[in-house]
Amino acid sequence: MTIKTELKKLEKNNVELLVEVPAEEIKKSVSQAYENISKKAKIPGFRTGKIPPQIIDSHFGKDYVKREALQTDLPKYYSQAVNDSKIKPIATPDIEIVKIEENKSLKFKAKVEVEPRVELPNYSEIKVEQKEEKVKKEQVEKQIEAIRDRFAELNKAPAKVASVGDYVLINFDGKVNGKEFEGGSAKNYLLEIGSKTLMPEFEEQLAGTKAGDIKQITFSIPVQNPNKEIAGKTASFKVLVKEVKVKKLPELTDKFVKEIVGFDSVKDLREQIEKDMQQALDKQEDNNYKIEALRQLAQKSKVDIPKSMVEETANQIMNEFEMTLKNQNANKEDYLKARKMTEEDLKKNFIKTAEVRTKEELVLKSIIEKEKLEVTDAEVSKKIDELSKEREKPISKEELEEKDLIGYLKSNILLNKALDMLVTKTTKGDK
Repeated sequence: MTIKTELKKLEKNNVELLVEVPAEEIKKSVSQAYENISKKAKIPGFRTGKIPPQIIDSHFGKDYVKREALQTDLPKYYSQAVNDSKIKPIATPDIEIVKIEENKSLKFKAKVEVEPRVELPNYSEIKVEQKEEKVKKEQVEKQIEAIRDRFAELNKAPAKVASVGDYVLINFDGKVNGKEFEGGSAKNYLLEIGSKTLMPEFEEQLAGTKAGDIKQITFSIPVQNPNKEIAGKTASFKVLVKEVKVKKLPELTDKFVKEIVGFDSVKDLREQIEKDMQQALDKQEDNNYKIEALRQLAQKSKVDIPKSMVEETANQIMNEFEMTLKNQNANKEDYLKARKMTEEDLKKNFIKTAEVRTKEELVLKSIIEKEKLEVTDAEVSKKIDELSKEREKPISKEELEEKDLIGYLKSNILLNKALDMLVTKTTKGDK
């Protein structure tokens, strides 16, 4: 399909498309409209799908047919005009029909907001400190101690006074305003004092007890507690300390390492832990480098960011935030109350974050366009394989296409390629 399109720039990031669709194309569209109406209309004396155009005109009018034709095909004409003009709309267009006459071309205008043009600085202006952190010996030893801790034994200590790090086997019954509440009671509960498994105020008051003690514990439940029935109220617990237990760590020997972890020696274990930790540290430093490089590039770039893009990004951030709270069994109202914030305060914070995120994404898209970066099928397959390994159930390209997510995946790959390319162009400085 061939159409004529003229692009006119308006104020800020708005443009106007002047589009002319040839008469032969409109004729096809109107003909199809007659056919569609014929299949839906019910006119006495005529079978559905066999109604002549002149009968449709007499019942509905020619203007109705034109409206049907435009409603069906105008989006297609607009889409073609957008592609021909190589613009990137970010909003719904405002379309105005200029002229449509029988057996003549269609003319219409489309005003729309588009992605802004970004003025990138020279990549060499970006200077990022190159850090080379090394894993410390004490970090490795901490990991080894964590392994020993995982396989520690708990031994009864009948005469020991419990302290932080000890375990107590307890029965407890809790009440608020004289009434029991959900999660307030348990029997044979094994608790490590100081682990913050339960409320800190509860655990702290168990320090100093011994086997056989009955302890009365009273404290105020924090107002941000997800259980609104008890939040901010005073709770009383009757606790029976049945046993005090102490942790005994296994001796760190080659035999222990071989039996439990599968390494031939303690030396081999230390070397592997150091290697894994160094790889993780290097990966984090690479990520930090990318973040700083992008921050600087965005800061030095010139772009007039549309308000609509910032608001859309802010809404995305709000949705992400609410989902995070939900996963933590919390909600926005309690979060705001605990921090003495209003929803307007929260939105203002998100707007600031959205402005940064939007600008950085526009900068990366500009790099993609400038450097003519593309995504290959091999890169898509590789990413799908990586995602499959992160999930219990593998995913396929067909599944992503069905869910209309393949475009999102390709976009992410492109943005990461742009970021990787930026890193290769920056000036690296020593720490």
